[in-house]
Amino acid sequence: GNIAYSTPRLLVVDTAPPATATPVSPSGIETTAPTILFQWTTASDSLSGPASHRIQVDTTGAFTNLVADSNAGQATSGTITLVGSETFHWRILASDSAGNTTASSELVFVIDTTAPTAATLTGPADATETNLTTVSFSWTSAVDALSGLAAHRLQIDTAGTFANLLVDSAPGLATSGARTLSANALYYWRVMATDDAGNTAATTARTLLIDTLVSV
Repeated sequence: GNIAYSTPRLLVVDTAPPATATPVSPSGIETTAPTILFQWTTASDSLSGPASHRIQVDTTGAFTNLVADSNAGQATSGTITLVGSETFHWRILASDSAGNTTASSELVFVIDTTAPTAATLTGPADATETNLTTVSFSWTSAVDALSGLAAHRLQIDTAGTFANLLVDSAPGLATSGARTLSANALYYWRVMATDDAGNTAATTARTLLIDTLVSV
């Protein structure tokens, strides 16, 4: 008539996914750095226990061909080094102890390590000689297909090294500009293009001689 009972065990049936994590950063940035710090707010699960997080990255937003799928555990940040100049999409996949999962919304960022296509100088022609001290410079726009073109800068010096610039114009998207220079000097000029990630490309320099001396 003796009865013995086993120690009771707890069984949790959990078919509900965890709460969604919220990705925070990076969001909309354009960078040349391949190592990215990802940050998000935590997901939670009140039934089967705290959620763990996976950082998932792809290049299409479909998340079917992941370039990164990193287990971050219960942390709310993680670092991944990515390869290539691309537009990347990322999200956080949260999972609870029962195996239910919830994907966050996605954020997008750009890694761009490629310089823009340089501008093309149009005027004045190389080796121009003039007696005018105010000179109009022009060029066609540089192009950057990935992160976008940020600016052109007109640069002028007298050595051709562009180490000690006489002119380094304010960044802008204009394709022309006039400058007044000192007479009787040989100048070198070029246009420097910068994309939104900070990559640069300079045109080949041209020379300009300003000569106001009268020959006898």
